[in-house]
Amino acid sequence: MASKLSSLQRQRIATCVDLVRQHDLAHYLCSTLMKPEYRSNAFVIHALNCELDQVAKKSTKAHFAALKFKWWTDAISKVCSDSHKIPDHPVVVSLPELVNESRSGKYFLSKLVQAKVQKVERPLKVVKTLDTIEQHVDSTYSSLFHLILESSQVDNPDCVHAASHMGRGLGLTLLLKSIPEDALNGKVYLPTDLCLKTKMNYDDVLKGLNSDSLAEVVFQVASHAKIHLDEARRKHQKLPSDLKTFLLPCIPALRYLERLERAGFAPFTADLHDNAMTDLQLKVSLAWSNFVGKI
Repeated sequence: MASKLSSLQRQRIATCVDLVRQHDLAHYLCSTLMKPEYRSNAFVIHALNCELDQVAKKSTKAHFAALKFKWWTDAISKVCSDSHKIPDHPVVVSLPELVNESRSGKYFLSKLVQAKVQKVERPLKVVKTLDTIEQHVDSTYSSLFHLILESSQVDNPDCVHAASHMGRGLGLTLLLKSIPEDALNGKVYLPTDLCLKTKMNYDDVLKGLNSDSLAEVVFQVASHAKIHLDEARRKHQKLPSDLKTFLLPCIPALRYLERLERAGFAPFTADLHDNAMTDLQLKVSLAWSNFVGKI
């Protein structure tokens, strides 16, 4: 975005910042450490992700979520078609300047929204195998990070490659982190093939019970997440200092995986829940990583 923003633009960005702070503290903290010329773009895109996630979380039935997503898919279609009839929503009206005339930016934006819709409308297809879940998180979180890079006019090959791996690793990690919340809502988004192979009891998961079979499934997913995050970390070492902040989201994901491993890959362990102490530790880790240029 332009360095000089109008009063109305600043108000819209402030709304996006508040959305991210309220619903996605980790990415809020990561984004605040980015260079000023990149920061606004990141907040707008993360705010969009928060809005889409809230649609899914607040709708108890897929039918209602689909109706709400229809508004968002129509709005994003207008953004990508350069329509002048864009809804007056602080997140939506901030998007045209980000994607501008970029075909790839519009592609990643559409891909992100469609993937969110697919998880609500066809969840069984998404969770069929670990591979289909990886494809889904690539369409969501990798697209999200590619969109941030594209809108910031960053085309460094190592950074782009790392963003793909970070998106997959982060998406898989968030899937594991959300197991308790999903269970409370009567949902299980773990790969069906692994659940059947380990004879995992879905009813036990919905009841919030840890088990050896659940731990094995979680271990398999966590292992794939760690592979992607380690690859992003390897690429991070090659990046110029001004681009390294784009990969800060690796840190909260890696920290959660470490805590999960200490808990024996039992996702319902109470110590895994975020609290004031884990939030403080994350702030310190992010600040230190940003200072020394390592993740």
